[in-house]
Amino acid sequence: MRSANDFCKQLAKRAADQYSGMKMNKNLIRIAMNQHDDYVLEIQYRDRKKKLTSRVISPIRFVGKDRFLALCLCREEPRMFCLDFCENVQLKPAWDYVMPVAMEELAV
Repeated sequence: MRSANDFCKQLAKRAADQYSGMKMNKNLIRIAMNQHDDYVLEIQYRDRKKKLTSRVISPIRFVGKDRFLALCLCREEPRMFCLDFCENVQLKPAWDYVMPVAMEELAV
């Protein structure tokens, strides 16, 4: 029997094989959005002030072609995210996370 992490890795690999860069991120966001009970995303996000943080989010919907609304499990509130500022997007099993999740500030 495959573990949830193996399944997530397989989905991510399939997405990586089909898409690159922002398109791959958008595909992973779409998977987490459509299967919101099963998956969340772990991302590194660079804000407008260039501060890099690690966050866990649950995407809600796309707002235009380059932005999306998501529940930030770190801040425990909905936030708007820009695709261009998302780095190292990873699909994770939702049951591994309970709010609030600590938000880490990463060194630049």
